[in-house]
Amino acid sequence: LKRVYGTEHVEYALVETNLGAALLHQPHIAKDHLTHALQIYEKEYGSNSAKVGDVLSNLGNAYKNLEEFDRALGVFNR
Repeated sequence: LKRVYGTEHVEYALVETNLGAALLHQPHIAKDHLTHALQIYEKEYGSNSAKVGDVLSNLGNAYKNLEEFDRALGVFNR
């Protein structure tokens, strides 16, 4: 997938989103995947997209699991 689409394609963002969600028990790794997916989706669909909302939900949970509660709250409130 990476070779076919590159790392900035929405199909790659889906992989990053799924990896981030699956790795929420390792939130420092999940956060990196989810942040990358968020950048791709916001660029492609805008900040009000449902896809962006899905990523933000998982990203907020990653920050919560890292005990970065202020950041988590900021993400959840977006």
